This record gives sequence, structure tokens and C-alpha cells, in this order.
Amino acid sequence: MLPVTISKMQLSDQKHAYALVQEVFTKQIAPDFSADGNKEFLSAAQRMIFQQTEEHLILLANSGQQIVGILDLRSDGHICPFFVKNSAQGKGIGRKLFNQATKGFNSLSVNSSLIAVKAYEKLGFTTVSEVQTRNGITYLPMVKD
Repeated sequence: MLPVTISKMQLSDQKHAYALVQEVFTKQIAPDFSADGNKEFLSAAQRMIFQQTEEHLILLANSGQQIVGILDLRSDGHICPFFVKNSAQGKGIGRKLFNQATKGFNSLSVNSSLIAVKAYEKLGFTTVSEVQTRNGITYLPMVKD
């Protein structure tokens, strides 16, 4: 595992955090969405990052001066964006970020992109319904109890 520190996102981190979401989304997830879905997802991610509310906890994984992961967890246990930089995937960063963010939660939910289903299964999530598409965004609802 890369040496990584986990910290709460600060205002000064917003631009770099959004750039990470945009990079990973564009390379891995965008091809599965319609043009409207891509626009909708990035717009929602931008709102979550730049218009933080108290109901969202946004944690960052940092390696040196670089943000390599982000996880947004709502107060109801729903995971919103959860991304690890492509070059840092498979090195335990996502698990470390996940474990830190979800301490104290008995139940979690996520609307997983299709490419991330196996990663969520490794974290203990199971599917709760069929693949769905809303506003051009295709996802699989999953929970962890």
C-alpha cells in the first residue's frame, strides 16, 4: 500500500478533489452513461464538492501532496462519489478511505456504477435490485448491513 493519509476535505482541496472525480469518471464510468448522464453526474459531483453541506462528510486520501482518493458519505450512510485515482487503484487506498469514513455506521448504501460492483462486493456490499437508469445514469443499488 502507498503511504496515505486520510483527512477531511478543506475548502482549499475542492478544486483538486473535483479534478480527481472528473478524471476517474471520464476514464472509467462515462462510457457507460449517455451524454445527459455524464452531464448530470459531473454536475451533481460538482455541487457536492463545492457546496458542502453538513449532511455530507467528504474524506480525501493523500499520498504526499497529491489527492489519490475521495469518498463522500451522507449522514444517512449513503456513499456518493467514491473514487481512487486510476494509477493508485488496487493498492489498498480505497479500503483505507472506506474504513475511515464508515466507522460507526451499521448500514450503508450506494448506487454503484457497473464497473465498481466487484469493488463494492469486496467491501461486503450486496445488490438489492436490478440495474437502473435515471437521468442517463446507470447504476446498481447495493447495501451493506
